[in-house]
Amino acid sequence: MRWSAVPADALAWRQFEDEIVVRNARTASTHHLESLSAEVLLALIQVDGPVTVEELAARLGLEGDNAADQWRSAIQEVLREFERVGLAEPVTG
Repeated sequence: MRWSAVPADALAWRQFEDEIVVRNARTASTHHLESLSAEVLLALIQVDGPVTVEELAARLGLEGDNAADQWRSAIQEVLREFERVGLAEPVTG
């Protein structure tokens, strides 16, 4: 499955060290993101087109890690939460 962030122009954020607060204009909601979630969202915004969990893990430098499976699971969990709150969506096809 591939994932894509909502359009960057719908998001406004403020970064504080390794956390960000993001406002989604589409849903009129604000979210506090911890470190991994912040990195995942920024990576989704920066890539050109939808990406897989594996591609995100590689982009974040987590693919060669001994705990790569755990990182992929954590990223997948973040993406499901993003889908629930309207920050990202799965792309089929």
